[in-house]
Amino acid sequence: RHTRYWRDWSSDVCSSDLTYSILFIFLLLLASAGYSQTAKEYFNRGGAKSELKDFSGAITDYTRAIEIDHRYAKAYFWRGVTQSKLKDFNEAIADYTRAIEIEPNDEKAYFWRGSAKSELKEYSGAIVDFTKAIEINQAYSEAYFWRGNAKNELKDYSGAIADCTKAIEIDPRFAKAYFWRGIAKSELKDQRGAIDDYTKAIEIDPKEAKAYYYRGLLKIDLKEKESACPDFRKAGELGIADAYEKIKKYCQ
Repeated sequence: RHTRYWRDWSSDVCSSDLTYSILFIFLLLLASAGYSQTAKEYFNRGGAKSELKDFSGAITDYTRAIEIDHRYAKAYFWRGVTQSKLKDFNEAIADYTRAIEIEPNDEKAYFWRGSAKSELKEYSGAIVDFTKAIEINQAYSEAYFWRGNAKNELKDYSGAIADCTKAIEIDPRFAKAYFWRGIAKSELKDQRGAIDDYTKAIEIDPKEAKAYYYRGLLKIDLKEKESACPDFRKAGELGIADAYEKIKKYCQ
């Protein structure tokens, strides 16, 4: 039986040798003729590589697209996003800036540039970019949220609360906006309001570990140890190592 299968297979190969030879020669001629991919083809391939987390390969393809078309705004933008994923925020900012120069009304480029600036702790510049994104798209919940975070870092807690509230109005299921509004309320000594926000964040996303932990801390401040301990335990289960220290201190 095995001999018969081998003969069948070898016969098939022989009968297709000519086809493969012709195809191989065609490919060689195509290459020697200087066939080159278009900017869009490089751009699309860069996107596919990014999806596969081949970020270095993606950057190479976006760069080739830009070399072919120097005004390819999307290629600059997505190369910037990929640079951000690799935490090369200065290079990312340069790409977002170029994308904005080409397409001044691209709210996503302003948003992502603001995010990169936040990562570099350039909070005032980040706020300017988030504000511009909001001017272009007033329903941009993420831009309100991130602007609120930047204000939190600059200790503008009232401004942070206002931005997180706006983000929640646009997207009532925005768990992190509730959490960070809770942080700002806590800084302003509105402990009950903060607890309410942490609770809402947990209702939306039961795996929001920090919400359990910070709610537990506030309950300790309010002398509510019995309800704080379950929060610390849940936070610990979800990966907050400091929660176990609080359990040792308050829950033994």
